[in-house]
Order: sequence, then C-alpha cells, then structure tokens
Amino acid sequence: MALDRLPLSEIEPNPKQPRKLFRKDKLEELAASIEEHGLLEPIVVARRGRKWQIIMGERRWRACRLTKRYQGQPVPVRVMVTSDQKIAEMSLIENIQREDLTPLEEARHMQALLDRGLSMAELARKLGFKSHARVYFRTVLLNLLPEYQEALRCNILTHAQAIEMSRLEPENQHRLFDLIKAGKAQDPAKLRSLAGSLLARQQQGVMFSAEPSEQEKAVLSKYDRLVGAILKLVESSLNNEDLSLLKTVLASNLSLNIERMDLIIKHLHKIKGAMVEAQGAQEVLRAVS
Repeated sequence: MALDRLPLSEIEPNPKQPRKLFRKDKLEELAASIEEHGLLEPIVVARRGRKWQIIMGERRWRACRLTKRYQGQPVPVRVMVTSDQKIAEMSLIENIQREDLTPLEEARHMQALLDRGLSMAELARKLGFKSHARVYFRTVLLNLLPEYQEALRCNILTHAQAIEMSRLEPENQHRLFDLIKAGKAQDPAKLRSLAGSLLARQQQGVMFSAEPSEQEKAVLSKYDRLVGAILKLVESSLNNEDLSLLKTVLASNLSLNIERMDLIIKHLHKIKGAMVEAQGAQEVLRAVS
C-alpha cells in the first residue's frame, strides 16, 4: 500500500460500514491527541468514483475533522487497490478487533462475515484466535430473543447466562430466564444443569417423569446413605488440636495421603455433579408443570 496525503474533503466513509455509532466524548479525546501529536496511524482508503472511500480508520477521520491542525491540510493515508468484497471484510475485521465492542456488537460483525461465506475456522484464523470456539460463543448470542439481547446489553444477564439461554428455543429461554430471576442459577454448575435439562427436554420432546423408577429410588437411597456416612465420618474426625499437630508432622506417607484426598475430592465432585444435574431437572419440571 502506498503512503500518501489527501484532503479530508476528498475522503468519505464507507456507506456499508457496520459501525454506526461513534461516542462524542471518545472522538473529542482522540481529536485532542491528534491536535497535539498529529495523525500517527494513516487512514486506509481506496478509490471509488471521484472520492476516496475509507477502508479502515473512519474514527480517525472523524476525529481529524474536529481538529484545527487538519483544517485545509491533507491527512496521511495509505491507498489500497482492492475489491468491494475485500473492503467489506477488512472493515468488519477492524471493527471486531476494537476493544470497546459489546459481545452482541462483536457477534453481529462476526455473523456478517460468516454470511459472506467465511467458515468459523477461517474467521477465527483471520482474527488470530486459537480456535473457532470464540466465534461460536459470540454468534450464538444472536439466537437470543430481542428482550434478552437487551437484558445482556444492560447487564441484567451475565454473558454466561446469555450463552446458556441462547442454546434454547424461545419458550425455554423464557423459562430459564424466570429460573435465573428467581435465584435458581446462582453458580455456573447449577446454571449449566438447568439449561442442559431444558435442552434435553427440548431435543427429546418429552416431559420428565415426576415419579422416579424403582432403580432410580435405589440409587438415590444408596447415595443418601453414602453422603450421610461421609459427612458423619468427616465431622467426627475434625479436631482442631489434631489438625494443628498434623501441620507439623513430617512423614513419608504425606504425599500418598494428599493424593488419596485429591482422589476422594475428585469422586465427590462427580457425585455432586450428577446430583446438581438431577436438581436442575427437578427445577425445570416445576417450571413447566
């Protein structure tokens, strides 16, 4: 790209620029910096008819127009010869890479590029992401009903809550939102459990049975006894004096016992996870009953 200088009057924004809003206070801050130091990063332009169209740098162009420095004086530009398709792609990518985008704004820009024929993997590579997961977890937000997109924008919903809701059909989005609002999804595990239960019901098209089977009752009884026994054993073993002495013990079996404790915790987490999922299904059943 050739470096050149052009009058501001000969440069115009791209009418298909996806970014429509430019905060006045931020433009004024940038204009003050440009007034003092000059435009350090040239505006990237391409010839379109009698004008030069901005490919990258509309915010800089707008800020320059607020300065005295560039009134009647040309600004630094880089001239690019490229297609309309490439201009649109570069403009969208530049916007995605801005730091002040909301998740939904980023999602809309990404979706625009996907609609132009890029795959998620290709888009992730162009944006420098290690995987296409970020592209997926942004664009899936566009599945949210408009009122929940607004709730996300206003921080009524967290990003994690919005992602879980976006996996669901509209009816179940309402249900999960009601459960969130009722305080039923306070931690990530519970949130995932509720969303997973609604998704399973949505995919299977069946209602959960309120009455557990005999096998389910037997398993529940088994783990009721197991958890009760573990709690009783742990409570009876917790002696503050013993724990104080334990901190000073130097013995060869310390590492082995720490490994055993880690294994116990790992298995208990599995049991807890299964119970949290069951609790989520129970909450969903109440919500749809």
